[in-house]
Amino acid sequence: MQATVLTTPAGTTTEDPEEPLQSYYQGQFQSIRNLIKGFPEEVETDLYFADKEYGLAHSSETYTAVRPTTPVGSETMIEKSQLMLQETVPASDIVVILLTTDSFGQIVAPIWPELVKKAQSDSIWCLGTGKSALEDIDLNSLEMVVDHVITYRRRGVARIGTEQKSTLQEKIAQGLS
Repeated sequence: MQATVLTTPAGTTTEDPEEPLQSYYQGQFQSIRNLIKGFPEEVETDLYFADKEYGLAHSSETYTAVRPTTPVGSETMIEKSQLMLQETVPASDIVVILLTTDSFGQIVAPIWPELVKKAQSDSIWCLGTGKSALEDIDLNSLEMVVDHVITYRRRGVARIGTEQKSTLQEKIAQGLS
């Protein structure tokens, strides 16, 4: 199984910028790291970070490698993130998008119809963002196409709720059996 996860970086980091981003980010990223660690070993996960500083980076890259001399800005972050989603969704059995309301609205909402068309029919989707961002997309269109849609309406800093995390992990396990 192939999983694609898109999120934003945490403000808390280790002191070593040579660590892969998945280890470099700490604090609020811990919940996402634990989510991914809970995936069965048969799940190959590509984790991406969308950030105004460097645009988009894979979790295996280091901060030193992706950090530009001048921040790239929102436009580059949006373009790179949208392109990544458009390219990876067709091959993804699991799609997890955990973004702030603003980032979701800028990255996901404009290409939502295209993502729905490209989604695998037996895929599992988990969307974590603010209530208004979820209301701005047509979730029913996705629910009619894919196997399961899990949503988490963010309140505060939590990127995914405990219940949604458990449901996602259960659905993945069921998909493997």
